[in-house]
Amino acid sequence: MKTLSALLLTWGLTACAAASADTKDVVATFVDDRTAMLARIRLDAIAEPGSLGEAEPLAAAYRPWLDALRKAGARELYVVVTLDELPPLPRSSPFGLVPLEEGADAKAIGELLCAGDERGGPAAWTTCASIRGAVLAGDDAALERAKATTPAPRPDFAAAFDSAGEAPIALAFAAPEDLRRAIDEQVVTLPEQLGGGPAKLVSRGLRWASLSYNPGTAAPVRLLARAAGADEAAKLLAAGRKGVEHLRGASGIAEFVPGIGGLVDSLTPRVEGDRVVLELSAQAAGQLARAVVGPVEEDAGRQECRRNLMHIALAMHNYHSQHNSFPPAYSTDADGKPLLSWRVLILPFLDAEDLYKEFRPDEPWDSPHNKALIPRMPKYYACPSTLGGTLAPGTTTYKRPVGAAIGVDPARGLPLHQVTDGTSATIMVLETPADQAVEWTRPGDLEVGEQVDPKSLLGRHVGGANAVMFDGAAHFLPDTRKPTTLRRMLTPSAGEVIEEED
Repeated sequence: MKTLSALLLTWGLTACAAASADTKDVVATFVDDRTAMLARIRLDAIAEPGSLGEAEPLAAAYRPWLDALRKAGARELYVVVTLDELPPLPRSSPFGLVPLEEGADAKAIGELLCAGDERGGPAAWTTCASIRGAVLAGDDAALERAKATTPAPRPDFAAAFDSAGEAPIALAFAAPEDLRRAIDEQVVTLPEQLGGGPAKLVSRGLRWASLSYNPGTAAPVRLLARAAGADEAAKLLAAGRKGVEHLRGASGIAEFVPGIGGLVDSLTPRVEGDRVVLELSAQAAGQLARAVVGPVEEDAGRQECRRNLMHIALAMHNYHSQHNSFPPAYSTDADGKPLLSWRVLILPFLDAEDLYKEFRPDEPWDSPHNKALIPRMPKYYACPSTLGGTLAPGTTTYKRPVGAAIGVDPARGLPLHQVTDGTSATIMVLETPADQAVEWTRPGDLEVGEQVDPKSLLGRHVGGANAVMFDGAAHFLPDTRKPTTLRRMLTPSAGEVIEEED
């Protein structure tokens, strides 16, 4: 449920509002001493178009799905996060929960939750079941854990939800004792970005926090953190200010939030007794969430891209083992006209032989038959980064360096023995910026000229791009690389030496 979690964070919406006693009792049976976060959406409160105020554009695409849930009798949708779903080693995904009220259709609700993507929802859980007066949606591990849950009283969550009042969308966070103990034992001081004070300021000084969204008010997003006392509240505010100020100058943040400096200057948190309060517009909250979440998602996307490139390199080498050369950049007809990309030619070695057999190899990539196969692009050609815009379906940024300037004829295969400049120092495949994406079946690669510009070429991620070498190793290439060095890495057999420091 990464998509739904990201949606909640991006909206800046989260937490529980007042619920009926019966609903609270049902939800309480799924809360134990490992529960870390609870999010709640009151479906009735956001039923009408426009009811979400500034956040309405974000919800518009999901209106049919939300309406269908309401028609099936769902009144509230919860998302439950336990220690098992938290980094660095999540063992399962957050699970969804819809308490069943009188007249609710449990089967219809389950079908909507477990077919979210197909029915217009933000994402789909894989397993749905009716249990203890609610429809639970998650993965198999979440379901088994929910069945075995021993409910534990959590007054911290009750207090956090009470602070959210009647907010239609809200989130509550309360650290389980196991998490507090782990911080005490493993973390001595906070990161310098937060001031470097004792870590117990977080583990013991922060009791709970809530984030609520009340459309129609001047500052609809309200973050409230309850501290152990007034002194701790002042210290938490100081640490928070340090962290936000760090965002101003952090590398790459401006890629996600242009004008981050102005946003930081506009924040006016305050201390009220033992509580820290921050009120924001929905736009500012979304920007702040993006500044925090964006780099994390981007880093994860960058790692996934590296794994994709390693799979591609393995497929290329297996192709070489069978054909005694790496594939040409594209196949050709009898007249030398380009037909299909190398990305199609290596499909049998990417566990996609059945898809490969569906192509007509004597037709170009955009023939009516072959063009219909573009939407079925293998996952290994998709980079999840959204920098530069979301890629159109069926397009990829993974390309091979070709051209007369580097001695690579795109219509001819390349035997490994011709990579004389060194397999560990020569780029086989790299990712180009989003605005250079092409249909994955199309003969379209990186035409290298006499001069290369690292800043414009290595722009797929913040600060650079991934590439995989002919030896199969994937690396992140910073866009600060010298142009001469990058060009040498793109050339397989020019007798050029790459200095050790490069």
